[in-house]
Amino acid sequence: MKKILATILALTMVFSLGVSAFAADTSPKNIEAVTGDNTAEIDVTLNATLPTATPSYYVTVEWDSMTFEYAGGSAGTWDHTNHQWTGASTGSWTDDSADITITNHSSEGVTVAGSYAPATSGQYVSGTAYNGVTVNFTGPSDTELDAGNAGNIAGTPGGNQTTASVSVSGDPDTAIGNLVVGTVTITITEA
Repeated sequence: MKKILATILALTMVFSLGVSAFAADTSPKNIEAVTGDNTAEIDVTLNATLPTATPSYYVTVEWDSMTFEYAGGSAGTWDHTNHQWTGASTGSWTDDSADITITNHSSEGVTVAGSYAPATSGQYVSGTAYNGVTVNFTGPSDTELDAGNAGNIAGTPGGNQTTASVSVSGDPDTAIGNLVVGTVTITITEA
C-alpha cells in the first residue's frame, strides 16, 4: 500500500510541474495481428521554457542644498581714543557641509563614482580655494552597490546605498554673491 501511495504522490508531483509533455510522433500505430510483436512505441518529448528577466535599473540621487551661507561677523566699533576696532567678531558658516545619497533600487548591482570639478572661470586658486574659502569633496570611487532589497526601500549604507559629501571651510576675504564655484558629477554604470 505504501508503494502505491508513494507512486501516486510522485506522479502527482511530476504532473503538477509547468512542463509540457507530448508525443513527438503522432501518426497512428496499427496492430494488425494479435500474434508476435503487439507493441507500439511512442516517444515522449519534454520542452520547458523558463522566464527570463530583463534587468531593470532605477537609481535615486538625492542631495542637500549645495548653497553654503557665510554669516559675516562684525568689524566692531571704532575706538576714537585708542584708534582701534573693539568688539569685533568672526563670521561662520551656517551650514558647512551637504550630503549626496545614492540608492540603488535596481534588480541588478551598479557601480557609482563621484567627482568634483572647480569652475573653470573665476578667481580660483589651486582649483579648490576661492577668496579664502576651500571646497572639499569626499565621494565614492568605483563603489559597487548591491541590487535593491525587497522590503528595504530606504536602502542600506554599504549595501545598496552610498554617500558623498561636499564641505566648505575658511573665511571669505571678500563678499561672494550666488557664485557657482564647482560641479559635482555622480556617474552610475552597470556593475
